[in-house]
Amino acid sequence: MKKLICLYIIIFNTILTAQENKIISYTFENTDGFRCNSSLYIVKEESIFRIEDNREDGVQHKSSNEEDFYKVVNDGLSKIFYSTNNESIIRIPLYKSEIVYKQDTSNLNYVFTGKNRKINKFNCQEATLDLNDRKYFIWFTTEVPINFGPFKINGLPGLIVELYEETNKIKFTLKSIKNLLNTSEFDKYKKYIKKK
Repeated sequence: MKKLICLYIIIFNTILTAQENKIISYTFENTDGFRCNSSLYIVKEESIFRIEDNREDGVQHKSSNEEDFYKVVNDGLSKIFYSTNNESIIRIPLYKSEIVYKQDTSNLNYVFTGKNRKINKFNCQEATLDLNDRKYFIWFTTEVPINFGPFKINGLPGLIVELYEETNKIKFTLKSIKNLLNTSEFDKYKKYIKKK
């Protein structure tokens, strides 16, 4: 009987943990026309957001025109954002090195515009945010009560469905949301960024 009770407790804890942990996939786009996947791992009160940019470091061409090029600064890890409810730690590749810094994200000043629209199956509302001299437009849904988002945009009362910077330097669009059953990817990136 004790073994059966222990088994029920283990199964119940596994179900609860699976419901708390999520992986949310976004499409990332930038002004260079580049697109890739990005992933938001949420484990309890922490998140890791990673842009899965697999481009090689160096000069990239937009077209066959030799003068139509741009510089990519990247490595195997790409950009990583670790967040709690109070702060974010950001890791950005930089010329065979990296920059890692903390940012207080506990008091982001969102402006709720009152605009509403349906995006895919979600009823969304719009918020704007001025952060680091850039303005962001955010469409989120309270139908999914998740307060972590892509990049370092956290603290809204619902899932971010679409996020873009006003000059279209970056844009994130929701692709999918699933339960995260294995936290090994989250653990790997968290360990890396926390030791920095």
